[in-house]
Amino acid sequence: MLAGPLIEQALASDERDWMHHIHALFLAPNEQARQWATALALMPYAKPGQLVLTEHPDAIPDWLLPDYIKYIAPEWEGSSKRPAGLLQPVVADNSFEPMTERRGESAMAWFRDQAVLDHISALIEQYRLDSQNVDPIEELAGVRVVLGQLWLDVEPCQFQTLLQTAVGDVTLALIRSGFGQCLVDDQDHLIRQQLAERAKNLAAPDAPGVLLATLMFHSHGQVALTSVEELPEWFVEVLRDL
Repeated sequence: MLAGPLIEQALASDERDWMHHIHALFLAPNEQARQWATALALMPYAKPGQLVLTEHPDAIPDWLLPDYIKYIAPEWEGSSKRPAGLLQPVVADNSFEPMTERRGESAMAWFRDQAVLDHISALIEQYRLDSQNVDPIEELAGVRVVLGQLWLDVEPCQFQTLLQTAVGDVTLALIRSGFGQCLVDDQDHLIRQQLAERAKNLAAPDAPGVLLATLMFHSHGQVALTSVEELPEWFVEVLRDL
């Protein structure tokens, strides 16, 4: 629709009313969790350069930015502020070394390969049926650190997007399997300690990602939250399901 001729046509009165309604939703504080989904609904109603949702490229999620530049803000083309990619590894916090060198797109490649996903699913099911079986443990531990690092690397505005991919599916399956009780080496013990410390700040923008990583390294019932008021509502629902 954005690339076709309809975008150049004048809006009917009911379309203008609908555009104003969507724009109000975009600006509403209680709609912030789905702000950029609302932006997608709004974009077909505005010609390039007519609609300004933000003056800062850094505010636009990576997955939306190329289309936003093309159809809404062509003057941003070539901006040095443009993010590099969906899962560009963040600058490492000196107090928390990366769990693994497999990060960003290199890590995501695992979860786009159906054969790899089938193998991981089989390992999780094998562990779920018999937690004393040592065969799947080492491989699952390797998968866990890759998943954990992905959740620490992704931008907070992309948590929901990542959760809806195979990364989210495998993360939730691993948590539900009870594999968090299994620590295979000293690195796992250190990761558990460091994640638990980071997870104390529930007001931090990265709290959902840190908590998902933390839950993969703890047994069921071992992580207790005193309050969920500071967490996004969509993530509270995820926690309830877990």
